[in-house]
Amino acid sequence: FPDCSAPPDSDPSDLRCDADEFRNYAGVEANEVTEPELQSHIDSKHLAEFDTMAELNEFVGATPEEPAIFNKLGLIIKVRQGISKARMILDTKESGVKRITGKFQRVTLPRLLEGVLQLLLMLSYVTRSAVDATAAFVLDFTEAFWQMPIHPSERRYFCATAILRGKRRYLVYLRCAQGSAIAPLLWARLAALIMRLSQSLFEPRELSLM
Repeated sequence: FPDCSAPPDSDPSDLRCDADEFRNYAGVEANEVTEPELQSHIDSKHLAEFDTMAELNEFVGATPEEPAIFNKLGLIIKVRQGISKARMILDTKESGVKRITGKFQRVTLPRLLEGVLQLLLMLSYVTRSAVDATAAFVLDFTEAFWQMPIHPSERRYFCATAILRGKRRYLVYLRCAQGSAIAPLLWARLAALIMRLSQSLFEPRELSLM
């Protein structure tokens, strides 16, 4: 992970949020997909739900000097082979949370050529009769960002609100959100560790992970 240190553009003390005036993007809360999508994350303990603003403030440790910051919810719906899949996005740019987030490293992804070379190396280990036993495949992690918890001291920066079950609810993210500036790097570091630990369980002739 090469260093690419970039200090935050602003200070956390500059952030302010008027919860009474806050509104999500038009149409998001009215979409029939939004409530079941949010409820599924609440049930999975990815989000915590509160009936009142006071309860949320107590949970995240918010004060008048350090208020809870609300971020707008976005919804991306992709359709593949006739099956629609929704992805909830937290827009941390407009709230200013993205500007107070520093970046310290960048992710270097493997190139396609490197994958081809690794496969050719694997083929060089086997006899001609065993070539059919060599396979290449892709690992796809389910809900990758949701696997990583947010530190309790940072939860007040990742709050949201929406109408659920006919009532205004206040939400706080307990896991990294799609839309968080640092989440891709956190996931890349975790995935890199998982891959290295997994690779150590196999001989190089048996498995090559990238």
